[in-house]
Amino acid sequence: MSFTISAVTYDDAAGVSKNNVTDFYHTDTHWRALWRSMPLDEIIEGATARMPHSLLSGREKKRHQKAVHADSSEIMSYAWWILPDDDNRISWTEAAVREPSQEEADKFQTAFQANTKGGSIKGVDENLQAALGLTLEEAEVAAMRSQEDPFLVLGYLAVHSA
Repeated sequence: MSFTISAVTYDDAAGVSKNNVTDFYHTDTHWRALWRSMPLDEIIEGATARMPHSLLSGREKKRHQKAVHADSSEIMSYAWWILPDDDNRISWTEAAVREPSQEEADKFQTAFQANTKGGSIKGVDENLQAALGLTLEEAEVAAMRSQEDPFLVLGYLAVHSA
């Protein structure tokens, strides 16, 4: 299988969302339980609407990449990375999402708000999300504190399971 790796753009929202949601929906029973009985296509639709806002948030320190299948042009993998807070030696501009126009930013915010409730994703079991998220967050913080030198953090990785 041949693929190319490149930066993610706002126009990739649908492809990245389809890749990510489909991957976790079919491979992670805990993640799937978060959505109760919501159909896969509705989860993807909401994720697509929220994705541009997510790409925009934290863009100073987050970097986004995708792997695209050479023959089908489908996004096969997505990752976002977090640059070290206290070290500006790493900028990695080729994986940075461009700054949107004010009109785009307003559109992204409107779509995000329409697909969230008070900042929380609509349809997610919030109690289960809080229980699962806290354990993972505590482990991540402990691992980061054990490091002496600056390092990149892999914040998210989704690989197409097919």
